[in-house]
Amino acid sequence: MDRVSFTDNQKYQLALSSEKKVAFPVSLDKSEPSIGGIRKDRYHAIGTDYSPLGEIPISKRSISDPGPILVKCNKNLFWDLSRIDLKSLLLPGTFLTERSKHIVGLQLGQHIAEISSRGTTLKEADIKPLNAFQQIQYKLCKLKMLDYPAQLSFFDLVGTKLRRLLPQKLVEELDSKQPLDYLSVKEGFINLQLTAPQKVNIQKQVKPSARNDAETVCNSQKYRYSQPDGAKGEKFVKATAPKTQGALLKVLGNLSQAGIQLRDAPEFIGYVPSEIANPLAAKSGFTDSNWSANFLHGKYSHLLALAFLSREAHLTASTLKAVVTHGLWNDLLDHSPYAEIDIEQLGNHEFLIHNRNPFTCPFNPFAFQEMLCTGQISSTLQQVAEIFDKLSASEHSLFTRAFQEEITPERLLQAAQNIQLLEHVIALEHHYDILEIKKYFTMPTFGLIPLEILEKNKSWTYGQFTDLEKSSELSAFAAKRAFKKGDKVVAISKHFKSPLCQIFGCQHFTQKEVKEMRDFDVKPAFTSFIVWPSKSAPVIQAS
Repeated sequence: MDRVSFTDNQKYQLALSSEKKVAFPVSLDKSEPSIGGIRKDRYHAIGTDYSPLGEIPISKRSISDPGPILVKCNKNLFWDLSRIDLKSLLLPGTFLTERSKHIVGLQLGQHIAEISSRGTTLKEADIKPLNAFQQIQYKLCKLKMLDYPAQLSFFDLVGTKLRRLLPQKLVEELDSKQPLDYLSVKEGFINLQLTAPQKVNIQKQVKPSARNDAETVCNSQKYRYSQPDGAKGEKFVKATAPKTQGALLKVLGNLSQAGIQLRDAPEFIGYVPSEIANPLAAKSGFTDSNWSANFLHGKYSHLLALAFLSREAHLTASTLKAVVTHGLWNDLLDHSPYAEIDIEQLGNHEFLIHNRNPFTCPFNPFAFQEMLCTGQISSTLQQVAEIFDKLSASEHSLFTRAFQEEITPERLLQAAQNIQLLEHVIALEHHYDILEIKKYFTMPTFGLIPLEILEKNKSWTYGQFTDLEKSSELSAFAAKRAFKKGDKVVAISKHFKSPLCQIFGCQHFTQKEVKEMRDFDVKPAFTSFIVWPSKSAPVIQAS
């Protein structure tokens, strides 16, 4: 393995000699990667600007700049893959340096080897309870989650179906806009502080002289998200989002194959216990309500993944049931890329941080949500179309195999337009929900996080909007809104010994479904709700 340290390079020696805690990005030739800054303090301070010094804003980055994935802290260099972007993973031969390709390949290659060998990248997960056929399907599903060209082809198909379903005037209006016309894409930090287990893990893997720097860098890793761009952006979201409601669920239900009934998927509000969630997930999957207050997860992430895997990896209903039954749902679709920190030392002052990026560790809902809610996919395809003639034959073949047709710049732009429609639908519904939450729960926010929570808590759940102590109030409010709309609502309570966790209301109630509005207001509060949307929306035509 190539373990040549960057410290042998004169430019890097100059950078390493700097006494600054925060290094400015160094402008280098395309043959060398960028060095990105990290935030000054390891601890949160209310009101501070967390944008790294001198870093290029995401909306202004050049197509030839893969983003500063190499970070300097004092005399140590860390490959921070949380900063990598989609185009660099799609076309590493064009957008990554040789050293960058080697570094990124270390993580991806490790994942592929582990999946091919034992079917999973998690030590605690085990696919042996699956039968031989199911194990093959499971491995193929895991590998397909790393196949980004295939995902783009699927998103193109979803966008095409949305184009046929939504009203023509609405489609024309959305086609005339790009997501960044009404959204602002931002970057935030994953951690406010590292957890005790994360610190212990760093101490086990990093030499004493580099531990403080490793903690600082791991405490400064990034995620991307979007917000309505001012009052004008909020006005557009509020006016347009209701026109798209229910369309994506219908399209995904129509596209899913092999007996997976996504059209029957319920919406989970709050944490639904596994004894109730598992039978539903095994049959139809589920959507995650934004009213559960985890905004980086994405409402439709699991359904998008299940529809994609049913078509591209031939995931069957029986295999999905086995996956859920044997506790492999999290490993396949709900693994957090931010929970653990693994660091590998590459040189005297050079380290690679593993498993801290939703794209290089994509068995999670965050990757789809980040890509679609920030407009990354359509903008990436538009940029690739501009330089299509400069791509290598092998890079051309990636798109040809994924789309199963000869690809031209015009076809890429058509796909970008279709995918952009999907991005609009995802972003509009997502931000409409958040604006509705802010309408009734008036918490001042710093990015996605309320100031009250930052002041009181040493750690946080990424994307969390409201204090966990108030989550039941938020969930009940959302369930009441759904009930008023005519949706079927089932409440869940942990306050009863009965195995029927659906029993709710108060101890005098035995019915399994909410019957009256007053049922939402009884104490103790319900822990979560399951909602089946009403069937009043138009039915998509099969093709």
